[in-house]
Amino acid sequence: GLDAVRERHEAAAARCRERGAELGLEPVPDPERSSPTVTAFEVPGRAEALQERLREEHDVILATGLGKDAGDVLRVGHMGHNARVERVDETMDALAAVL
Repeated sequence: GLDAVRERHEAAAARCRERGAELGLEPVPDPERSSPTVTAFEVPGRAEALQERLREEHDVILATGLGKDAGDVLRVGHMGHNARVERVDETMDALAAVL
């Protein structure tokens, strides 16, 4: 039911932010104000290069920030099919490899 969906999204978000912290990445905004379906990490000046390497080397698609944050923020979606801890781990393993 809906409660299970919420729990799955919250678990995926927590795992993504935990793994990001292990990689030294800062989430924006802070996790208390963040959505349970996406995590944004500050990667000053590197978002587009990381996005390209993730796609080319690991077949992982992440979004950059929007507007003035396009080059400085990388967004990891964890919703729908990707709202599973094992999918988050696959994505974060790929991100660790390109960092």
